[in-house]
Formats: sequence, structure tokens, C-alpha cells
Amino acid sequence: MASAGDYTNVDNATKAVNAGDLNNAVLDVVDKGLTFTANSGTAHKATLGTSISIKGAEDNSAFSTESDQGKNIYTQVETDGTIRIGLANNLDLGAQGSILVGSTSIVNGAVTGLSNTTWTGTNVQADRAATEGQLQQVSQAQIETNNTAVKYATSEQNGNTVVDYQNIVLAAPEAIVSKDATTNKISTTGGTTISNLASAGDYTNVDNATKAVNAGDLNNAVLDVVDKGLTFTANSGTAYKATLGTSISIKGAEDNSAFSTESDQGKNIYTQVETDGTIRIGLANNLDLGVQGSILVGSTSIVNGAVTGLSNTTWTGTNVQADRAATEGQLQQVSQAQIETNNTAVKYATSEQNGNTVVDYQNIVLAAPEAIVSKDATTNKISTQVVQPSVIWQVQVTTPMSIMRPKRSMRVI
Repeated sequence: MASAGDYTNVDNATKAVNAGDLNNAVLDVVDKGLTFTANSGTAHKATLGTSISIKGAEDNSAFSTESDQGKNIYTQVETDGTIRIGLANNLDLGAQGSILVGSTSIVNGAVTGLSNTTWTGTNVQADRAATEGQLQQVSQAQIETNNTAVKYATSEQNGNTVVDYQNIVLAAPEAIVSKDATTNKISTTGGTTISNLASAGDYTNVDNATKAVNAGDLNNAVLDVVDKGLTFTANSGTAYKATLGTSISIKGAEDNSAFSTESDQGKNIYTQVETDGTIRIGLANNLDLGVQGSILVGSTSIVNGAVTGLSNTTWTGTNVQADRAATEGQLQQVSQAQIETNNTAVKYATSEQNGNTVVDYQNIVLAAPEAIVSKDATTNKISTQVVQPSVIWQVQVTTPMSIMRPKRSMRVI
């Protein structure tokens, strides 16, 4: 069967598609792989095109205690992705069930020796096994129906009936096709519905590429890969499976206290999957932005070990907050005041001894020029001349301290 062309084109809506069309359509959206989970074991992600090993359990002893209560089949995903399938040690087939081992057959369901060998269409028991005798009747009816079924177009050529396998004649009114502008879904009114169309088989098999597919094939092919949902994991919390069409709530953390110890080492962002599937995102209590990192709060920034943009740039000595960072502007004011005080302060005399500065608390150095004093021999008047700085006064430490007499302050000439 030829390709129907672009399956999203409204002009192709009534054309039958082949398995190649189906394969290409599915590959457009489903090349995402499959995640396999079981009663136990870690979920295993397998990309399409790889193989999944599904094997029977070698020993059911582990399954009996771990299988779901009341169930007979237990599955387990192993570390290498192998899916193990096992029976519980104690099977529960219900009140009417039975199993025959050896020559014993399953009765009460009549697998063998069934009495319902003819098909009348009445007295139908939905859960009773059919027989090959009934199937033969239905098969014959199908053959008879086939004689009147829609068929390929035919023509007579030289007394022979020639079948045109490029065309099928459907005796029905022309279909009206429309496409929704919002959803892009295509709807068809009228036309002919083809029923009882056999499955094309494995749609990935190139040998089936030209076979017509039915809605069941399409449904099953899509369900093979898209009915898996999404599994969300985070730094902590149990993985959460969300089916397609549901909502995932991603919220900021209300309290970062839990994040600081559980966050990934060296990371600042922490995520957590909660039991209801909510994904919480928070900051670690202690951020590490690295050497090149920076933080900006309003006009204040922290970059390369420096905090800039602070508003308290002047020092008044009032409105002091003990734990608030000072600024270099304030320190400059205090430093300048200290320098000015140091320049005008009276200081104790000091000397260097063995590389150490020793303070002489018995003497005070006054930073003033040294005076030269002279006395007039006739008038006895004394005159003073400044010649060099450094006046040293000897002091006696009392309470309070007082200056006693000059030790070396003037010369009389």
C-alpha cells in the first residue's frame, strides 16, 4: 500500500495509512525510550532499539514473601536491567480454579474436553474458552462475508478479471474533513469505516511496511511508549511518577534549614521530592559562590572578599549598632582624628633597647624647639633663643602626676 503522505495534512485525512506511515509518525514523538519498574528493584531506563531481558525467576523463594498481597505474579528489576518474573510459592486461583499437573487438566474453564463445540450466537458465556469447532464455524462465516466485502477495483481485460491493487472501491458518500485551529485535531464526517481489518503486526519490521494498520495497531503502538509518564527525582526524597496529563507542582522551599545539611556538597541549590509529588527548591543556608562569585542586595555587593555599597559611610559616634559592619569611610575619619591627636599629644619618652621600644614613664617629651637662654651681665635680664626641638621634663609619678623640674630644657650662656 502506498504512503498516505503527510498525516497532518487535512487533504490526506481519508487516505489509508501503511505501516511505514505509522512507523514514521510514531518515531516523530516516541524516540524517548522506556522506563521499566516492577514490584521491587530500581527503575531501569532502556532506549528504544536496545534489548530488555525478561526472564523467569530461577528461585521463587524470595518472591513469596515480597510479592504483592493476594497476587501470584511478582516482578523485579535487577541491577543490570533484567526483569525477573516469578510465581508466588502459594498460588491463589480463586474458589473455582484448579490446576492439573501431569495428566490433570485445568477444569472449570474447560481447556480440554470442552462440550461447547458449536456456535449458535446464543447461550454465550463471556469467560468460557471457545473451541476450535466454534472457531471453524466463525471462520466459515467470515469466508462467506469476505465474498461480499469491499475489494480492490477490478476490470475485464481480454476475458480476464484484472485486479487493480492500487485502488479500493468504497461505496460510500465522500467524507467531509475539518481541522481544529486550536488543537490541530482532524475530524471526519461521512466516508466509509473499514472494520475487521487485521493487524499489520510489528510496525517496526520492514517486511510489514506496506501493510494496512488498524486503529488497534496505532493505539497499541502509541501506548507502547507514551503511557509511561515522567519520573521526577531530586537531591532527596523518593522518585515520583507523574502520568501524562497531570500537573507537577514546583515550589520554593518555605524553610531552608533542612537543605543546609542534605544539600549536595559544594552546591547552593537543593531540591526535594515530597510525598505528594511537589518538588521543593531551596538555597543552602551557607552559600559558596567561589572566588569569582558575587552577591548583590540592593546597592550592597560582596565581590572578591570586599563588601561595598554600604550606606554608613560617616562616623558620628551616635546610633551605634555593635554588629553592623563599619566602612572604610568611617575608619578614615577615626584614623585622621587619631593622627591629629597623636600629633598634638604629650608623650612619655621612649628609647630603643635590644631592638625593643622602651617607654620611660619618668619623663615626658614635649615636641617644641630647644631654647638657648642668656643673661645680660649689666641688667641681669634673661633672654631666650629657640635652637632645636626636644624638651625633656623629668616627672614624678604621684596621684595625680605632676611635673617637678626641668631635667634638660635650657642652656644659659
